[in-house]
Amino acid sequence: MREIRYRALQRDDKEWSYGSSFYRFASAEERIYTLPQFWKDVQTGYLDPETVGEWTGLKDRNGKDIFEGDKAREPRMCREADELWVVVWDDEMAGWYAENFAEGHRVSLASLVEVLEVIKSAYTPDGDYIGSSKLAHFLCKKRQIKPQLANASHKVCSIGFCASEQKWYGWSHRAMFGFGIGDVVKEGDCCASSGWIEEYLEEHPEADKSLPVGFQALNLEDCKRMAVAFADSVG
Repeated sequence: MREIRYRALQRDDKEWSYGSSFYRFASAEERIYTLPQFWKDVQTGYLDPETVGEWTGLKDRNGKDIFEGDKAREPRMCREADELWVVVWDDEMAGWYAENFAEGHRVSLASLVEVLEVIKSAYTPDGDYIGSSKLAHFLCKKRQIKPQLANASHKVCSIGFCASEQKWYGWSHRAMFGFGIGDVVKEGDCCASSGWIEEYLEEHPEADKSLPVGFQALNLEDCKRMAVAFADSVG
């Protein structure tokens, strides 16, 4: 008999809890519950309904269970970057599919399980790398920032816009700062200095994203330039 299994994040500690048709009694220690108890916790809000995902019945190349909503990467030896996928249920085809982050097309999940690796890292809907799931939660949920690449050639998101604050943020593993309309670049600010050494900038002047002292953000596009300059300086 096929096991029916679901999972969802607990609101208090953001850890996964599971509901299984194979369990008659709850196991709080393993966070596995009966399906009736699982759905009750979803309805009461103890489990976040937006994170509910069904088990596909499949495992990735490392033997890890694959759930609906999982992000997975397909290592590509002949490409600059791995292919990124998200696991979805296709109603029309009545089956589990992997949807490509970048292009949006879908491929049968079963045909990819031997090469896919479920990842804990987080990506934007466009497939751009944010970082760890913890960082993504901090940026997107707590700070309500929408991460994006500072430059199309970059591999990691380092700037983002916060609509509620009307600010552009720039960050790295070292620091983070937000810029709004009216902000001015002052002497000693990170925005006023490039993250590259002078020798490199002499050969690649286009890499210098620093702004002159006295530069003032008159609109949101200027705020974005300051965020880019900051991220470049502290990166």
